[in-house]
Amino acid sequence: MSDYEEIKVSSGATVRVRGVPPLMTIDVVARNPDLREPRIPLVNVEGVAGTEIMPARPGEKVYEEWMQARYDVEEARDRLQNEFMWYWGVVSWKLPEMDRFTANPPTGWKFPQELEDFGLKPGEGTRGKRLDFIRYGLLITPSDVEQARKIMFDIGPLAAAEVDAAVDSFPVTEE
Repeated sequence: MSDYEEIKVSSGATVRVRGVPPLMTIDVVARNPDLREPRIPLVNVEGVAGTEIMPARPGEKVYEEWMQARYDVEEARDRLQNEFMWYWGVVSWKLPEMDRFTANPPTGWKFPQELEDFGLKPGEGTRGKRLDFIRYGLLITPSDVEQARKIMFDIGPLAAAEVDAAVDSFPVTEE
């Protein structure tokens, strides 16, 4: 048994896809020191008993800066996880005009100008170009992405009971 499955995507390409171990994804993020949660800042608060050191509170400038830093870290963490999952999960591909599998974008493939016109920037280096090709040149329809995701994450359709349980977890307030 191989460590990947082959899928046929809408362009006619054959793509080799493998599962993405969840603990591997967690380790990639955990080992990146830039993605550690920033600590809540402490501030001096004058009180009846003198100066106390307390966690910053909403409305204070340092608190708002901390919240932005937390958001930035979460966004960077999500981006890294997503990039890793697609980089690891999509092993290689063979386009219809190719006679063998490769893990590199075709020579001459360029990041779509239309995406740049809307503010997206091409990825940096070899890894960035490979990820760009996977996202914008290889898996180009929702069904292409869904086929790959099913293998990468071993997911299937949600059972009705799972949907009901998720919906029930949200409190309903009637006015």
